Order: sequence, then C-alpha cells, then structure tokens
Amino acid sequence: MLQQIFNITLNSDLNKSKKFQRYRDSQKSSFVSRGKANDTASISAASQFLSKLDWQITNLEFESKKKFVISFETGGYLFHLEVDPNDFISSDKLNLEIIKVLDDSKEMVMMSSAPYNILQQSVAVAKIELEYIPILFTRLKYLVDDNKVMNVNEGFYEDLTEGLNREIGDICSLILSLAEKLLGVEIWPRLKSIININFSDKITIYNVKIR
Repeated sequence: MLQQIFNITLNSDLNKSKKFQRYRDSQKSSFVSRGKANDTASISAASQFLSKLDWQITNLEFESKKKFVISFETGGYLFHLEVDPNDFISSDKLNLEIIKVLDDSKEMVMMSSAPYNILQQSVAVAKIELEYIPILFTRLKYLVDDNKVMNVNEGFYEDLTEGLNREIGDICSLILSLAEKLLGVEIWPRLKSIININFSDKITIYNVKIR
C-alpha cells in the first residue's frame, strides 16, 4: 500500500514532463521504500510537503534512518541528490547534480556542491523561481564540447555566487527537510552539531559536460 501511494504520485508527475524522456529512460523512474507499513504518517507528511513545491519526482529511494536518494524536475531542470545522515561528518557539503535538456535533445550535466554552512531549516516550503541557475547554464552552453568534461573556474560564475547560493542552498535545504520526514531521523540537529566556522560559505561548481 505504501509503495502504491507514492507510485500514483510519481506516475502523475512524470506525465507532466515529457521532455526529460532520455534522462528518465536511463534512470528508470521509480519509488523504493524499505520502511515498515506503519510509516504511513511519514509518507502523508512528505506528500503534503511535496504538494507545496513544483517538483515532478522521477526517482525516490529511501531506507529508514539510512540513505535517501531523490531525482526531480522543476523549472526546466533536473536535480539529483543522495543523502546519508549517518555520514555527514565525513564531508562539509552536499553534492548536487543538475541537468538541462538542450534544444538538440542532448543533456548538459553540471556537478555542484552546497556547503553545510549555507543550508537552512527555515527555508520556506514553496516553489523556487530559478533565475541564476539558468543564467549559468546559458554561459556554460557555449563553452562545453560534446562528451568532454570541462572543469569550471570560480571566476566564471563569481558574479552569480550570491544568487546561486540562494537557489542551490534552498533546494538542498528542502531536500534535507523532505528526507527528515521520510527517514524518521533528526537530520537538522545532526547537521548543526558538526557545522564549523571554517566550512566554506559559497557553492562550488566543479565541472560540466554535454552528453
């Protein structure tokens, strides 16, 4: 029953985003839960949370108190993130993959990270209007060759840092809040306990490629 509840939502969401067929074919859109049947309350809370966002879920996997994986489309972009609340201490950031389908049906894939210091539990649960991510992708489009990975220098997006911090940071923060509801673990207290003033306070764009 639990899986059916989310499958209905996923199937409905997928029908709204036909242009991402290539990505979905390769990723095999799915919902996987290894929780117990009495997790219905958590699923209900998560569904209400998602209903306030403009996210079309393409993949969602989670196991009670363990790893959480999500892929979703919003604002014409696909986002993919994996979270393991038991492994926060091994890093100081979350790694977020962002994908844009280009006019010629190819995909531009960008790897970015959001340091823990810019994540906020208080982010409003509402649709995020993307402004700076599209600007960055427009710039990158004219610099990347097909099937080649290009490292991105910080100076290339330095003037966009404040806006990218907000957009990427807010998306990652909302993902953590969703994960907290589904995993049944207090993620934010864990995260706050390891935040260090020496951690970075700016997002990082590592590389980009067209495939």
